[in-house]
Amino acid sequence: MKSRAPVVLVALLAVACSPELDWRELKSAEGGFVAMMPGKPLYEERTLAGTPALAMHLWSARAADSLFGIGYADYPVLDEGTLDGIRDALIKNLGGRLLEERSLLSAGFTGREFAAASASRMLRGRLLLRGMRLYQLAVLGDENAISAAKIEPFFSSFQARAPQIAK
Repeated sequence: MKSRAPVVLVALLAVACSPELDWRELKSAEGGFVAMMPGKPLYEERTLAGTPALAMHLWSARAADSLFGIGYADYPVLDEGTLDGIRDALIKNLGGRLLEERSLLSAGFTGREFAAASASRMLRGRLLLRGMRLYQLAVLGDENAISAAKIEPFFSSFQARAPQIAK
């Protein structure tokens, strides 16, 4: 396994650009990822409706008048329609509309990055696929509170290995 020291070092240097946030490393052995969170994250597990029901693992932290979150779930089928549905559900929960979206392809992931807004809130998210695992990264807050300088250390710090899914 390759050393993550260079990635963590770059992430630590990036978070130094936003000193008012209390950046901490979050590691999930089960989720197979590491990322920087701007505060002490809380963990919860939710059951997603469907056949079969899926377990969504979520970590969130509040900082700078925003909510930062990372989650993952293992899906039996992941395709463009599934991504559309997940993105649309996140935007519906916000009561907002899609502002922009672009495809992502890097570091073994495919996925999407998007921005959505309601009258009072802004959502910036990434949906990242590797195998049958979907990772969700999201920042929800006031448009001024989620500037690129505050959220890019969060998004760019995310690193994951190929998931080991039990059959």
